[in-house]
Amino acid sequence: MALGEKILFLCTENAVRSPIAQALLKQALGPHAPVFSAGVEATAIHPFAIAVMQEKNINLMDHESRSFAELGESNFDLIVAFSHPAWELARSIAAAHPAAVEFWDTSSPPAMGEGGNRDQMLDSYRRLRDDIGRHIANRFNLPAV
Repeated sequence: MALGEKILFLCTENAVRSPIAQALLKQALGPHAPVFSAGVEATAIHPFAIAVMQEKNINLMDHESRSFAELGESNFDLIVAFSHPAWELARSIAAAHPAAVEFWDTSSPPAMGEGGNRDQMLDSYRRLRDDIGRHIANRFNLPAV
């Protein structure tokens, strides 16, 4: 990654995958790194995303979910999509403002009641967090995040 490269992590709702990715990369690069997250739409951040990031001493409680339209930024060097709706949006953004676009195949976070009991749900979110961390470490040639 080149110094100052602007990166956008994009998912469907900006509630789990994209804020986790943004927080992990910012932790690795520093709080002022030009790393952003957004969704096709916006919804509240998922409480299990907050919980599993707290285990890494990263606070997502203040994360304000936003849609790409609300972001106010459109010029990125790299857009990473985590869902098919995000992939479609990323490609349309890149058509208007040239950017590299990548799709990172990760599992979708389970919805409440889908993933079993609380401990099973947290385990699913931990696996997702760690999978995103591996993608970040591999893509940006960083130590494990």
